[in-house]
Amino acid sequence: LRAARAEIRAREEFLAVASHELRGPIAAIRFAVEGMRSGQAMARFLDIIDREEHRLERLVDEMVDLGHLRGGKLNLVIEPVDLGDVIREAAARLDVERVRSGSTLEVRGDRRIAGHWDRMRLEQIVTNLLSNAIKFGNGKPIVIELAAHDHRARITITDRGIGIAPAKLRTIFDPFERAVPERQYGGLGLGLYIVRTIVARLGGTIDVHSAVGSGTMFVVELPLEV
Repeated sequence: LRAARAEIRAREEFLAVASHELRGPIAAIRFAVEGMRSGQAMARFLDIIDREEHRLERLVDEMVDLGHLRGGKLNLVIEPVDLGDVIREAAARLDVERVRSGSTLEVRGDRRIAGHWDRMRLEQIVTNLLSNAIKFGNGKPIVIELAAHDHRARITITDRGIGIAPAKLRTIFDPFERAVPERQYGGLGLGLYIVRTIVARLGGTIDVHSAVGSGTMFVVELPLEV
């Protein structure tokens, strides 16, 4: 009974947060459409629509993934993948967001690391972690490091932003958990939960090291062969 009640509370919280988060981009898109209809400069409003469309897409993807994860239906398509390509493509997709934040991005280490993974899920891991670094990086430099050793690949993403309080580090990968105020930063609180689950399905590990005011470092290790 306690477990059922906890599940109901979690579901109600998720629906409340999801509805709140979906209203934001919808309202922004409506504002942009009204501005375009009034004959104002198009470029600004098209930028708003593009940004909010990407935000909606991420929210919907996270909700779909949550259903798959809880239903045990996260299927993997294993194929040859170059990790360096995945990093560069994710960085390119988030380039506008990063520039807007004021952060620079440096990619260090091996340019090409070949392995057998699910490319789409690997992209999801990198995109979520890099997006977090941009969001919480306070406009400071972000560094991604790639390395391979002992038949394992390592991805390290480091920012110099607001950091995470020690008490939050214990729960940061739990669903619906946040290390920051929801009203200030938004989000469903699912990104890191999804990342951890995908990493585990790929046979890897993820660790986080952080200090308030000094930034955060996520370290992902994956076997080259799943």
